[in-house]
Amino acid sequence: RIKKFPDNPVSFADGYPLLLTNSKSLEAVQMQCPSAIEMSQFRPSIVIEGHTAFEEQQWDKIQIGNVTFLHSKPCVRCVLTTRDPQTNRLHPKMEPFRTLKKLNPNEEGMPIFGINLLPLNSDIIRIGDPVKVLSYRS
Repeated sequence: RIKKFPDNPVSFADGYPLLLTNSKSLEAVQMQCPSAIEMSQFRPSIVIEGHTAFEEQQWDKIQIGNVTFLHSKPCVRCVLTTRDPQTNRLHPKMEPFRTLKKLNPNEEGMPIFGINLLPLNSDIIRIGDPVKVLSYRS
């Protein structure tokens, strides 16, 4: 259920309640990155499959199962992605941050990976629920 807390809009998230990433986007980064990377380095809430790399950045409104989501903004990545999720060791060459910065930067040159979502209604989403694009960003 969606609960509104004006003084504390998110709990343990950076700034948005959900982060959606795409397995094809990870594959595209991995093809360019000199080091092995894992999806867990990006700390997603939802990982989708079956779409083209970085396609999610063009979506405005989507539906997963019975829940409709609004794409609030692309997720600008920080150097936290360069830390191994198991050991917390910093990658000596700042990967995958450097590769993302070249492959998929925003207008300011910062790396983008995933999209921040806002749920517009409450329901349960499950593994295997279809992802339906309702509208695209203009």
